[in-house]
Amino acid sequence: MKISILKKSLLLITVSGVMLFSGIGCTKYASEEDLQSLEMQKNAALSAEKKRDQMVAEKRKLDAQLEEKKTELQQVEMLQVEIQGKLEKKQAAQKDGGKK
Repeated sequence: MKISILKKSLLLITVSGVMLFSGIGCTKYASEEDLQSLEMQKNAALSAEKKRDQMVAEKRKLDAQLEEKKTELQQVEMLQVEIQGKLEKKQAAQKDGGKK
């Protein structure tokens, strides 16, 4: 554990020293390039959020359609059972009528 903490501290000190001597992060204001990069990242994030919102709305719509189709399927299955029962009764009545 002590070695890991020591390595992390040494790495942090090294990175800080490099940044200090190279001038990275020492300016008072962001450069034009930094501002453009941030603007591009912001636009990308907004676009991704918009796309996510569209996908969420589409998922809700599809979930609602799925529920409608499930309900419709249950109704059709119940109708099928009802018709099958009537058909079997009719066939049984025809067999009984034909035997007499």
